[in-house]
Amino acid sequence: MAGGQDREMEEIQCSPAVTHQDINRYCDYCPQRCDKCRRVMQNALQIVTKTEESVRKNFQITCYCEHFSLCFSSGKRENEIVVQMFEGEIDVTLTNRNQDRETEEIQCSPAVTHQDINRHCEYCPQRCDNCRRVMQKARVIVTETEKSVREDFQITCYCEHFSSCFSSGKRENKIVVQMVEGEIRVTTTERSQSRDPEQIRCNPAVTHLDINKYRDYCPKKCDNCRHLIQKTSLIVTETGESCRKDFEITCHGDHIALCFWSGSRGNSIVVQVVNGEIYVTTNRKTWNESLRSVFQRNRISLLGTFLCVAGMAMKTFGSSIPIPYLPEIGTALVLIGTAVSGADAITDVNTYQIT
Repeated sequence: MAGGQDREMEEIQCSPAVTHQDINRYCDYCPQRCDKCRRVMQNALQIVTKTEESVRKNFQITCYCEHFSLCFSSGKRENEIVVQMFEGEIDVTLTNRNQDRETEEIQCSPAVTHQDINRHCEYCPQRCDNCRRVMQKARVIVTETEKSVREDFQITCYCEHFSSCFSSGKRENKIVVQMVEGEIRVTTTERSQSRDPEQIRCNPAVTHLDINKYRDYCPKKCDNCRHLIQKTSLIVTETGESCRKDFEITCHGDHIALCFWSGSRGNSIVVQVVNGEIYVTTNRKTWNESLRSVFQRNRISLLGTFLCVAGMAMKTFGSSIPIPYLPEIGTALVLIGTAVSGADAITDVNTYQIT
């Protein structure tokens, strides 16, 4: 903690706004004329100089210096900044209170539109540029968002002098637009992935036919969900059958959540829509797990194949170099191997996808 925080705070009331002249008067206020105090005050001076006047009319900037503490304030002090020295470096903390005020709710039906946002672009009582920028950004977002999404939508705008929340339907897709340190910040929250996926069991394997049944499953009939199912169908089509017998593929769309599975779900894939783009995440078995699975399923066939290969080698070698009984032993091994594994020993080994 800076040493200045331990002593009494001197309050400087500024009207109508905190200005760089107010700060400048105290740049050499330190009784010791120390460099640390001067650096804190100079940093505060730079912050105030760069801050828009509409913000500085409801402003508080507190300076914790090495040998004194000052608080410059104006209006309702809605925007707070603390400047202090911490471990030899200047530390600046910003607290914007505009999110604490009551948010005006605007219900839009059937969907939030750019016209709804446009009505509030000049809503700021101070007509400040920061509020206008936040609302213009919100308007661009709404304009670029598909209607089916905007029918279950919420976009909240935290501006310098007011807060508005535009909503429709179940508010399943949330966006927050706000000004942070002079920059527009956008935060999105989509609820589609928070719901439990509907479970679809496929036997004996997941197939593209199982997926295609859900191509138009989206209640909003939106393009994003349709593209999601089409991508899922393509992935399943390109996946080997043996892999699809032990498989799970989960789809997270704007309005649907589906999980197609078979067997013990050894191979897992997640397909999801994020900001209009489709992302695929795979979680395949490790080499050891996959090899173990292949061996467990085909151990008898593998043994039979080994005996057949060994027997053929003995027959060939025994025929070229006369060795008593070697060809006969080879023939016997081939017969035993064929009997153990059957005629089609391990015909499906090549279909296993081991990654």
